[in-house]
Amino acid sequence: MIDYEKYVWHIKALGSLEEFKESVELWKELFPDFSDEEIVKILDEEQELKIGPAFWCRPWN
Repeated sequence: MIDYEKYVWHIKALGSLEEFKESVELWKELFPDFSDEEIVKILDEEQELKIGPAFWCRPWN
């Protein structure tokens, strides 16, 4: 399970906790092969490196 509130960097970049949750849920819907564990690993790395969450903003691109 993803602890969404842990990802302050993403929440700030996307504007709100709800926006971040929606982005992750959309990604999970479009790419069901990603497990929560894999998503958490990606989020942790992005947060640590302060990489922009473009990955979550437009997962259909």
